[in-house]
Amino acid sequence: MIFEDIPKITAAGVTLAAVSAVSYIASKRWLAIRRERAAFDWMPERLDGLKILHISDLHGNSTEKMNLDIWSAIESLDFDMAVITGDLVVGEMEQITPHLPSIKRLARRTPVFYVEGNHEMMFFEEISALLREVGVTVLANERQTWKIGKHGPVSIVGLRDYGVLQLNRMRDSQKLLNACDGGFHLILSHQPQIFKYMKRLKLGLALSGHTHGGQVRLPGFPTLYAPGQGILPKYGDGWYSEGYNKLYVSRGVGVTLFPARLFNRPEIAVIECAREAE
Repeated sequence: MIFEDIPKITAAGVTLAAVSAVSYIASKRWLAIRRERAAFDWMPERLDGLKILHISDLHGNSTEKMNLDIWSAIESLDFDMAVITGDLVVGEMEQITPHLPSIKRLARRTPVFYVEGNHEMMFFEEISALLREVGVTVLANERQTWKIGKHGPVSIVGLRDYGVLQLNRMRDSQKLLNACDGGFHLILSHQPQIFKYMKRLKLGLALSGHTHGGQVRLPGFPTLYAPGQGILPKYGDGWYSEGYNKLYVSRGVGVTLFPARLFNRPEIAVIECAREAE
């Protein structure tokens, strides 16, 4: 019986390998440009139509890892500001170097804001210095207000990675969020778990990444696993609403340990804010 099952096992293995190979090739070439809409009935009218480019989880440019040329795709997109929600690299600061000229061009075009990811925690100061040199605004547990074109002042709250925040039991981040209660803000956090700390507050739009949408997916199924949340995570990918607030979780661009994305196209998103009831 054992030997009779060998052809079946072999066939299954070949099928899985073929599916993985096709998905890997397709994922490398098929960058998804997501055009999303965030509607609020209490958002200031001047922010109606504000377009935010959201980049997350680029994960460096190692040849062993997926690395799409997102920068050429971005050149043709229309947006008012750009945010990077962490993990530009995978544990090696040098991986950001080839991307710095493109990030610099982006920062010359529009305001760019960055918050760290878990892969940047160990050298946060060094990578922040490099990004500031090319014109990026780094936010670390702070709020800044920027004038964004015709939309006027936009309040942006940037949080350090969730792992850092947990070291002091969320005290600093919760104090910051509480102080922002009642106004419309853009909340940037690499890991989406921060959203549960917003549910009793009136804050606005949160943008996160980290989960990769599961990286390996099954067609028609939600995110199966996310680091930090486990199996069937509460915040997998896409949109979530809680009270006055909305969260968008990007599937991101790159990969980590497993060098492929199965049934899961890499993405960047342009999110347009709208002042109206859904």
